[in-house]
Amino acid sequence: MEVVRNLQKKLNEFLSNFTLVNYIAIFSIVLIYGFSLKNVSSFSCLIENHKIYSAQGLVASNPVITSSGKYYKCDFKPNLIKTKNDLSTFSTNGKITLLFPKEIIETHYPGKLYSTIGESIFVEEGSILNVQIEQLNKKTDESFFIVKKAEFLGWKNFLSKIRGFFRLQFKRLMYMWGNAGGLLLALLSSSKEYTSFEFSNAFRLAGLSHILALSGMHVSIFSTLTEKSFFKILGKNKTNFLSLIIVLLFVWFAGIAPSLTRAMISTIIIFITAKVNLKLKILDILCLSFLIQLSLYPQDSSSISFILSYLALFGILTLGTYIKPFLTNFLGTTLSSSLSSSIGAVLVTIPVCAVIWGYITPIGIISTIFISPLVTFFLIFGLISVIICLIFPFFTYPLGTILQIVYYLIDNVATLFAKVPPIIF
Repeated sequence: MEVVRNLQKKLNEFLSNFTLVNYIAIFSIVLIYGFSLKNVSSFSCLIENHKIYSAQGLVASNPVITSSGKYYKCDFKPNLIKTKNDLSTFSTNGKITLLFPKEIIETHYPGKLYSTIGESIFVEEGSILNVQIEQLNKKTDESFFIVKKAEFLGWKNFLSKIRGFFRLQFKRLMYMWGNAGGLLLALLSSSKEYTSFEFSNAFRLAGLSHILALSGMHVSIFSTLTEKSFFKILGKNKTNFLSLIIVLLFVWFAGIAPSLTRAMISTIIIFITAKVNLKLKILDILCLSFLIQLSLYPQDSSSISFILSYLALFGILTLGTYIKPFLTNFLGTTLSSSLSSSIGAVLVTIPVCAVIWGYITPIGIISTIFISPLVTFFLIFGLISVIICLIFPFFTYPLGTILQIVYYLIDNVATLFAKVPPIIF
C-alpha cells in the first residue's frame, strides 16, 4: 500500500511540474505531423487504384451525406478486390472512401423517394458489402471511389446488426418530428440527412458548426444528466460507473468520430484516476487523451475535427482561464465563464480555420453563448421525449410539437447571427 501511495505522489509531482510550455510543444509537434499526413493515403494494394473494379469488405463508418446531397460518404475496409477483366483477387491494407449514390443509401430511410427500391441493401457501419466501384479521379492516387452497384452480404457481428436496427428505428421516430427530429437525429447519431441545408449553413456562418458535430458537449450532457438523476439513489461510485457505461453506449450508437473519441477517452481517464486516487488537472487529462488517441488512432491526426476539437479545448483551458478574471468584474461569474470559453476557443482555432477554409467567423464568440444553452435544453428534453414516447407512443405528437417550437427558436437565433459577414482572407 505504501508503494502505491509513493507512486501516486511521484506521478502528481511530475504532472505539477508540467508547464504550459510543455503542453504547447506537444500540440505544435503533433499538429505539424497531422498536417503532413493530410494527403497521405492509408490504402495500399498490389494494383493501381484506377484498375480496381470491385471490392468486398466492411463498412467502417456511418454514411454521411455530402454537401451536394447527391452522395453519402463512408470509410470502407476492403479485404478482397478484383480488376474488370481478371478473375484474380488481390488482398489490401487500409481503408478507402466510398461515395454511394443516395438511391442506394436511402433504401430503408423513412420519407425518401427510394424507400421501396433495393430492400436488400443496408449500408451502415458494421455491414459487409460487395461493391462495384470506379475511382473518382484517375489522375491521382487518392483512394476515393464512386459506387456503381452494391450487394449486402451480412453483418460483422450480432452487435453491429442490433446497432444498425436501432439507428434505423431511431430515424423513423425522428422523421415523425419533422425539422426538430432532424436536428435531434444529427445531435445524437451524426446523421444529417434530415437537417436542411439552410439550417446547417446558418450554423456554419454563425460560427456554430461545432455544436452540430458530435463532441465533448454531448458526452458532458450525458454524464451530467446521469449524475443528477442517480447520484442520491446509487451513490458516487455506482453513479460514476453508470455514467461511464452510458457514455460508452452513446459512442457505440453514434459511431466513432475523432472529437467524440477524445471525449470518450477523457471520460475513461477521469473514471480510472478517481478510482486510484490520482489527482489530474483538466489540462493533464486533455493532453493524456491526446497522446492515447494518437496511439490508438494515428489516422485521426490528419482529421480537421480532431485538430479543432483539441485546439478549442486547449484554448478554453489556457486563454479562457486567463481571460475569465478580467471579465468577471464587469459581467459576473456565469456570463464571464461562457464568454471567456468562447473567446479562448475561437482565438486558438482562428489560424487553422483561416488556412483550411479561407475565412473565420468571430461572431461565433457571441452566438455560442446564446445557442449553446438552447441546444443543451433541446437535447436533454429530446432525450427525455424519446424515452417517454417509447413507453407511451401517444405522447409522440405533443412532445414533438414542443421540440418543434424550440427548434424554430434555435433556427431564428442562428439565422440572425449568420447575417454577420465572416472575415475572408
